[in-house]
Amino acid sequence: MQVLTAKELRIATYKLAVVQLLVAVSCALLFHLVQDVAAAKSALKGGLIALIPNLLFALIFFRHSATVDANQVLAQLRKANTVKMILTIVLFSLVLSQQPEWIGALFTGFLFTLLAQWSATFFFKH
Repeated sequence: MQVLTAKELRIATYKLAVVQLLVAVSCALLFHLVQDVAAAKSALKGGLIALIPNLLFALIFFRHSATVDANQVLAQLRKANTVKMILTIVLFSLVLSQQPEWIGALFTGFLFTLLAQWSATFFFKH
C-alpha cells in the first residue's frame, strides 16, 4: 500500500466531490424523467445536502499542511467533522421546514450521493 501525499489526497477528495455532484444531478434527472420537476428538485436538494458538508469538511481538514503533529491533525479532523454534522442538520432543517412534496426523492438523492462517498475506496485506486 502506497502512502499518499497531502496534495494527492486533496485532489482525490475534490474528484470525489465532482463524482458526488454527478450522482446528485443524475438522480435529479432520473426523478425528472420518472416523476416531475418537483421530485427532481427534491432529489437535487438531497444530493446537495450530502455534497456541501462533505466539501466543507475537505476544505477545513486540508487547510493546513499534513506535516503538523498528530494531535493537531486529530483536532482538525474533529473540527471538520463537527462542522460537517452541524451543517448537515441545518441544511436538512431548512429544506424540511419548507415541507417538500417529495420527501422520498429528497432522501433518495441524499442517500445515493452519500453512497458515492462511501464507495469511493472501490473506484479511486491510488
